[in-house]
Amino acid sequence: MKKVLEYLGLFAILIFSFYYTNKAAILARNANPIMKNIIDIKDSKAVSSIDAIINDDYIIPGLNGLVVNELDSFNKMRPYNIFNEYYLVYEQISPKISLENNKDKIIINGNKEKKAVSLIIDNKDTASFLDQLEVKYSFLVDINNYVDKEEVINNEYSKFNELDKELTKKEKNKGICLVNGSVNLKECKKKNYYLVEAKELNKSNLVNFKKEIENGSIIKINKDLTTKEIETVINYIKSKGLNIVYLSELISEKNTQ
Repeated sequence: MKKVLEYLGLFAILIFSFYYTNKAAILARNANPIMKNIIDIKDSKAVSSIDAIINDDYIIPGLNGLVVNELDSFNKMRPYNIFNEYYLVYEQISPKISLENNKDKIIINGNKEKKAVSLIIDNKDTASFLDQLEVKYSFLVDINNYVDKEEVINNEYSKFNELDKELTKKEKNKGICLVNGSVNLKECKKKNYYLVEAKELNKSNLVNFKKEIENGSIIKINKDLTTKEIETVINYIKSKGLNIVYLSELISEKNTQ
């Protein structure tokens, strides 16, 4: 019994020693001028999250909030022994109403705070042209029309799972399904993938369509458009101060500011 009590006493001393050492380290760190600056500025650097907007079966993704991670920021600045806002490290805070909890809804627009649009295509000639212009796009693929592009989206019906496994193996699977494509929606919903509806851009609506392009627009370019017409649309998008990004980036709630 005496031995047990001795061991318990030693254990208690070790616990107390660890607690005291840890407490002392925290106090010393908080007294460091770098950490003091981080603590002083963190509230002014916080960014509020933006809730997703839901309207019946449709959704516009929200946007994560940002808060300064004091310890990570301190550890990043400490090697330079100076406070620098450039090295602040932020944590993402999900909105209360988030796309991630409503993936049964159909995404019809990206968050307008991103000041960006996305292009979706299914034509290799259009892809080659956009590559020349160094414009980002998402390419719809199926079993018979696979191209190894930066971002591809499964648009297969009968062999959806077969292609899905292949995309996952190649680390190309973004878990996105275009509902106004030819994809197998039953399988998409079963896998809890993002459901997206794009606006169709073709020759018949080209003139009026340009006027409707706004922050967050998701645009599917029909293969009947000429390269000149496509370039006109791209120039119009850029003239509005909008970036062209991959669809996965547009619908993501990650805050990159």
